[in-house]
Amino acid sequence: MSEKIEIKNYKLFKSKKQMIIYLFLFIFLIYLFVLVGTHDYEVHQSDKERFSLEYGINDKDHVFSYISAMDAHMIASGKKGIVFFGNSSNIWCKYYANILNDVAKSVSLDNISYYDFYPDRENNNATYEDILNVLKDYVLINDKGKPSIYAPSLLVVNNDKVLYFDTETSFIKGSIEPSSYWTKEKIEEKKQELQMIFLEYLGDI
Repeated sequence: MSEKIEIKNYKLFKSKKQMIIYLFLFIFLIYLFVLVGTHDYEVHQSDKERFSLEYGINDKDHVFSYISAMDAHMIASGKKGIVFFGNSSNIWCKYYANILNDVAKSVSLDNISYYDFYPDRENNNATYEDILNVLKDYVLINDKGKPSIYAPSLLVVNNDKVLYFDTETSFIKGSIEPSSYWTKEKIEEKKQELQMIFLEYLGDI
């Protein structure tokens, strides 16, 4: 006599309500997984903070703001503005930036545009090349006889004309360090020079 094998149907959910609850929880867990996986955990810095860190400026309320090659080109072409051409890897730029910030704040000048031209110079950016053409009477000539901007340089433009283009420490030869070059006397002399230019730019003289 053979035995009957009884197979019982096993239900995963005891009720439709339970099924809906588990399905909702499953969807919610997937949503959390996607959300956590795509979340940006990087700490974003403001341009002010970024410049302070790159240039070692303790003043968090400094006057510098980042601009593009196109913005720099517009100023070089006659739009009122001041452009600091530099790069944070250049130690001379760091000394110059601190001097600029001190003088600008002393005359209530609230903005100096900062253009890091190194990448555009390296890539032969067309806008950078146009800037060179516009400033051909002011920029330095390299060993190959080609005009080029060197860091640090400062351009001041007002009333459609160049008031000032400073390249004092952008092409210094020899082993002299900026800490040796920028004596107290030299710093004071440069500050007085810049102060007069900034006051003229602001229309105060």
